[in-house]
Parts: sequence; structure tokens; C-alpha cells
Amino acid sequence: MSTVPPPAPPAPVAPSADPSAALVDRIASEALNPSYRSRPDRAGSARRSPWLSLMVVGVVGVLVGVLVVASRSGVASVESERASLLQIATERGEEVSALQDRAAALEADVRALREAALGSEDIGSQQAALIDELGIAAGTQPVLGPGAVVSVTDAEPAAGEVDAASRVLDIDLQQVVNGLWEAGAEAVSINGQRVGALTAIRSVQETILVNYEPVVGPYLVRAVGDPRTLPTDFLRSSGGEWLQAVNLSAGLRFSIDSSPDDERFAGESTGTLRYATPVPDPGEGEVS
Repeated sequence: MSTVPPPAPPAPVAPSADPSAALVDRIASEALNPSYRSRPDRAGSARRSPWLSLMVVGVVGVLVGVLVVASRSGVASVESERASLLQIATERGEEVSALQDRAAALEADVRALREAALGSEDIGSQQAALIDELGIAAGTQPVLGPGAVVSVTDAEPAAGEVDAASRVLDIDLQQVVNGLWEAGAEAVSINGQRVGALTAIRSVQETILVNYEPVVGPYLVRAVGDPRTLPTDFLRSSGGEWLQAVNLSAGLRFSIDSSPDDERFAGESTGTLRYATPVPDPGEGEVS
């Protein structure tokens, strides 16, 4: 019985000459772009970049920290100087207030002694009354009575900007005081500062001084007089016309109201008169 030999293994197939098959083989062999072969170098560069960035950020942080510390040090120094100046100003203000109170007490003692010395005779009483009347006009005699109050404030700032033209100036308060005298006021004060014969209303930079004391807005100019006629007469005076003009041109705001309640004004010291002397009686010095 004969045996059938096993089939021979198939012969290897020769590569196809088909162009499409060759293209597939090339794609398979070059699946990665040649540029990816430099990936290790790129990875090394990437590993180095964060360290470089951290160094730059660290240097910038140190510089910013130095600047912040320096700025805070400067601010602390300025705040310290400001606090020191405020403390000195407060102490000097307290000293001035104490001296003013002392001067007022001494003036009251002098007035009492004068009245005691002059009140025993009719002529002395007349002289005392005349001194009191002149003291009211001069601003040295404390007074109280009804009248009016003129309020003057800066203009509304436009877009957050405030210029000199929109602020109340010393000349504005001067005009108000003159207008109140013109309208018949018997006594005037600005923010509690009595206006007397030697009162100065001046500005130092942006601060207004009355009797060499700083005053700030809103400025309340109080006057003793007839509360029924004083407001109307003031609006017709030169001071009232001035305020209406600056209200239209610069926007300064003002108002005037009668004050039926008694306003109390303190007396202000006139200081020492160095040049003013009484006029002698025409009959004095004549030889009979």
C-alpha cells in the first residue's frame, strides 16, 4: 500500500510590484516623522526651561520685595513725621486755647475793676457805658442777640476735579463781612472767630486765617442784627451781590437765613495800640 507524501509548503510570495503596496510598506517603515528622533534633546530643553523660568521669577520677586520694603519704609517715615507734626500742632493749639481763655478771664477781671471804679459816679457810669458800646463795635466786648447766618461753601467739583476758582477765598469772606456791616450788622463772627477792629482775613496757600486762626468750610458767618431785615438787606449789599456773582461764575454755594435765637459772640483782644492815640480836646492847650 503506497503512502501519499505530505503536501509541500507553499513557496514564499514575491513582493508585489504593485505601487500601492510599496507605498503602504513605506508608510509602515516611516511611521514617525524624522524630526521626532530629536525628542530626547527637546525633552532636555523642556526640562531646563522650568528651572530658568523659576530663576527669572525668583529674581523678579526679590526685586519687587526690595521695592515694596523700600516703599513701606518711606511711607512709614512720612507717616511718622506727619504724626509728629500733628502732635505738635495739637499741643500748640491747646496752648493757644489756654492762653485765649486766660486772656478772656483777665479781660473780664479788668472790666469788673473798671466798672467798680467808674460806677460810683454818674460820669463814671456814662463812661463805662460808652466803653461797653465802643467795645461792641471794636469786637472786644462779648455780645449776644438775634441776627442772621450766611453759609458759604465750595462749588461742586466737576468730574472729581477741584480748582482754585471753585474754592472759597479770603476775599469772598471779606466781601461777606463788609456786606453784613453795610446791611446793619452790629457784630460778626466767622466760624466762631469774632471780627473786630484789628481782625485780618488772609490766606496761607489754601488755608484761610481769621485772627491768625485757620478756619475750614463750610464757612458760617454769623451776624447780630435785626433778623427781619438783615437777610434781605444783605442780598442787596455789595457782599450779597458779590456772592451772587461768584455763584454764577464759579459755582460757589451760599445761603442766608435769619437767626431769631440769640447768638453769643466772645470778645477778642485788640492787643497793644502802637500808633493810635485819642484826639485831644480842641480846648486843651489854649492859654487864657
